[in-house]
Amino acid sequence: MTMLREEIIMDGNERIIGLFRAHILRSVLLIIPLVFGLFVLFLFLFKLFSFGMIGGAAFVVIGGTLFLLLVSVVSSWYGTIYILTNRRLIGIIRSAVFKKHVTEVVLENISELSYSIRGFFPTLFRYGNIHISLFSGGKGFTLTSIPSPQSTMDTLSSQIAQAKETGRHTVGTQTIPSVQES
Repeated sequence: MTMLREEIIMDGNERIIGLFRAHILRSVLLIIPLVFGLFVLFLFLFKLFSFGMIGGAAFVVIGGTLFLLLVSVVSSWYGTIYILTNRRLIGIIRSAVFKKHVTEVVLENISELSYSIRGFFPTLFRYGNIHISLFSGGKGFTLTSIPSPQSTMDTLSSQIAQAKETGRHTVGTQTIPSVQES
């Protein structure tokens, strides 16, 4: 959790509601061929080294490439997290070892939510993408490969409704009492 403390600055009234990460299966489907490739490479280790310097260089290049790809896939899964607070949705997206993109959306600015599940594995293991449209007409925000997108979208919807309700009754730092209709 120390990563979150370094990444987000929250005031005293903001609290974390949920943390969402991409489904692990998406990364596993990328990790398995890389691990298999490293295993096969080590099976042919002596055969490669029998070619002398060329075989040794091939081993280093192929092994190094597979290992770096493996590290990149694992770090992009582990480093990508979506944080829902009672005021905003923050996406910390790590697409490579040294590449990070942080997006923040205030819940009151969200106009529409939708989700999609496409493909054999996403349908089988129930993960998909949640797209968030903004009132400002910007490009929006997409949470990718989220497990149980319907329940996650329900959680987002309820938080958005609460944030909009709180926003209607607040002006600046003063709270306006709500009017009860009879």
